[in-house]
Amino acid sequence: MLDWFRRLFTRGAEHPLDPPHPAGAPPGREPDLPPAVRESLRALDVVVESRADPDYLWLQADPDVIYPKVINAIRLAVDEEEIPSGLAQYYHQALTLDDEAWRWALTPRGQCPDAVLAARAEALELARRWFTAQLHAELGGRPIGVHWLKRSRWRQA
Repeated sequence: MLDWFRRLFTRGAEHPLDPPHPAGAPPGREPDLPPAVRESLRALDVVVESRADPDYLWLQADPDVIYPKVINAIRLAVDEEEIPSGLAQYYHQALTLDDEAWRWALTPRGQCPDAVLAARAEALELARRWFTAQLHAELGGRPIGVHWLKRSRWRQA
């Protein structure tokens, strides 16, 4: 179902080593996931976090890795006029953003002029929601939580 996204997302990607759990994370145990699901998550460059919350699968995502790939996936879908399965709502929102918004979304906030910050924030928020929807689809709708690492460079506002 998500083969086109996975291929694009992993094209030329290096799989990072699993980072350590963040300081202060509640103790827990690794959730039992089938090997195919673990491999899919690794291909999407997210790491499973150990947490004591049995209702949610907590994942770590590095915005330095995720945002550029997701933004490129969105732009490719728009350029090819291909509406990804389950992402029609986000696809139509992506059509309303111009190339400048996407370009500034890939630029660290500190290097952006004030005039583009609103469009940049909109593009980053759409990329975050697109990515989360992809994860939900990959996990069959299972409730998830995403712990974004290194947030300051990618702050939206």
